[in-house]
Amino acid sequence: MTSFPKGSVENPSVSEDFPNITGSVPQMIQATMERFRNLIIREKVIKVPNQMEALRIMIYPYQAIEEAVVNAFYHRDYMSCEPVTIEIEPDCINIMNFPGIDRSISERTIAEGKRFVSRYYRNIRLGEFLKELDLSEGHSSGIPTIQEELEKNGSPRVEFLLMKIDGL
Repeated sequence: MTSFPKGSVENPSVSEDFPNITGSVPQMIQATMERFRNLIIREKVIKVPNQMEALRIMIYPYQAIEEAVVNAFYHRDYMSCEPVTIEIEPDCINIMNFPGIDRSISERTIAEGKRFVSRYYRNIRLGEFLKELDLSEGHSSGIPTIQEELEKNGSPRVEFLLMKIDGL
């Protein structure tokens, strides 16, 4: 996990690297979410003119982040040594896992950011285990949940980028 408080493009030399998280997959998910809860997820209070109540929103809704983190660990390729990486920018959070979204999902479906239904499941046993721990549903509901939580918070929709690697 790396934070770029002034942006990775605008000022990449100003960054903070957090210690790597290790352990079992559920332990890594829990530790990642604790780090988000303690360091990143904050409430923003906006005073509305001519209204007694202030508007309270979360900078990042917890449930959306949790779904994205669980999906990143669930769907990464454990045959590869590439870790899940998280970059925190001033205006977004990038959560990346290798090799990313399964190729059986069309670029159009990815661009729409709706429910992804894959014909290939990379880590079936891990999914069953995460379901038993109530960290996963197993109904391809993660993406709609992320979008719904962002919408309820007044945040923009999540964008999914398909990274292409030469030769693959």
